[in-house]
Amino acid sequence: ELNKIRTDRIALTEPYIDPLFKLFLYRRLLEKMLPASEALEEGFGDFSRGLTDDLLDWDTNWLSVETKNPELNATREKAEEILGRVSNWDSRKQKMAQAFTQGSKRSLRSLQWIGWVGVQGDKRICLLKKAEPGLELVAISYADRKSEIVKLGVCSEASFPLPDNAASLPVGSAIYALTATD
Repeated sequence: ELNKIRTDRIALTEPYIDPLFKLFLYRRLLEKMLPASEALEEGFGDFSRGLTDDLLDWDTNWLSVETKNPELNATREKAEEILGRVSNWDSRKQKMAQAFTQGSKRSLRSLQWIGWVGVQGDKRICLLKKAEPGLELVAISYADRKSEIVKLGVCSEASFPLPDNAASLPVGSAIYALTATD
């Protein structure tokens, strides 16, 4: 994570690299990396969320060497202005490092298979091999080549209806309990 940020930092600070390319690179890296890291989200999430579609013409041809195109020059100037907001880079890195350190001190949790999604009448239900009240239950949803953890709630009995947020889980999907690994 930090090595990618250092590589990105070089690209963001080199004066000979086009400001549009710098901004495109920054947006793309954060877009891919933020979902995987709470620490990175802590340091750079607000900046990434600020890089919205309407902020800049993201389809601008930054490879163009045309110097007299007022639209291209205006977009480059706008990109340069946006990049200027990253002046607090060191404090962002420090926030990220602190969040990473705090996260690594938390007790780790693992997934333990405990059941699957079943059907009862016209409703999908959680079918657990045994009820262990108090366990936090999750399932993994796969859609559009992306996976996401879906929270199902706290275990109360061996069979109960799926919550609304999990209605799209296919029958047979695995259900897991989050368990501490201390």
